[in-house]
Amino acid sequence: SEVAMLASMEEWCLLWKVRRNSPRLKTLNMRSGMRLDKFANAIRRNRTIKVISVVDSDGAEAVAGALRENGSVTELRLNSISIRPRAVLAVAKTLGRNGSIERLELMSNAVGCVGATALAEGIRKNGSLVSLYLTANSIGNGGSQALAGALQESPTSSLNHLHLENNGIRNDGAKALARALKDSSSPGLKWLCLQDNLIGDDGAKSLSEALEKNKTLQQLDLTGNIFGDVGATALAMSTKKNSATRLILKRNVGVGAAAVAAFAEAMLINDLRVELDLDLIVRARDAIEMDGRVPIDSSLLDAAFRVLLDNDWTKEGPCWSVVGNIHESIMRRLVG
Repeated sequence: SEVAMLASMEEWCLLWKVRRNSPRLKTLNMRSGMRLDKFANAIRRNRTIKVISVVDSDGAEAVAGALRENGSVTELRLNSISIRPRAVLAVAKTLGRNGSIERLELMSNAVGCVGATALAEGIRKNGSLVSLYLTANSIGNGGSQALAGALQESPTSSLNHLHLENNGIRNDGAKALARALKDSSSPGLKWLCLQDNLIGDDGAKSLSEALEKNKTLQQLDLTGNIFGDVGATALAMSTKKNSATRLILKRNVGVGAAAVAAFAEAMLINDLRVELDLDLIVRARDAIEMDGRVPIDSSLLDAAFRVLLDNDWTKEGPCWSVVGNIHESIMRRLVG
């Protein structure tokens, strides 16, 4: 048909650009049904493409194989493609041989513990990867432990952004990552995202101990985990020795007035950077006023509230909308 002919012509035109190293072709979007063998051979010799995006598992496997001989692609996007184990192993093998990929996205796939362990082996041999996105892959404790081990033992690793949101990681996985933060032989992580996992008080306490010794981590996101006041208070206490790491603790339903009070106190001691739900600040203030069981002057919460309002992130981030939803009378009481 005419549509099929036009699609075929478009594909051949794109293939010609890859083969000819077209300086205008910086991003290659691989579609289903492409002639993978021809594109893979062209990618091996291409020196102008920087980003490759793939939409299915077969394409991921073919591109991964080609990138073992390509030294120019810096970003590989393999998100939501129902990637098969064979393709994950191909990507892991490529990590061990490729020296140019800086960003790897594998979000919302079925990588699992086995796949994460294979990727960890590739990371041990890799010196170029900076950012790894493994959000929503069900890697669990086993996968996070394997990745932590790779970070801890690889002196050549350049990985500094690790996204492990929504992966069913519990306390044991958090403890392994904490050990990596304390004892890593590589330059160290700068961003660690553990949002929407199942980390409890023990895991949060281990991470707090790691923060006291770590000198490189810039942001730790623990939003939506299951730890309560015990874990959150330990994190607050760690900021007395390390105020350089931004902590994000939103939607942590177990965190109450005691932890908020601990963060408020830490804010007055040092230049702490923390993101808390502002409605949690309000509830904590109300709890203190009603029963006084938290051993801290309520003026500290007022100070904490002002610090939160002064932080740059509140003016652009999602918590700013929370402020707008707080009743005007409560705002006047807290700020004025």
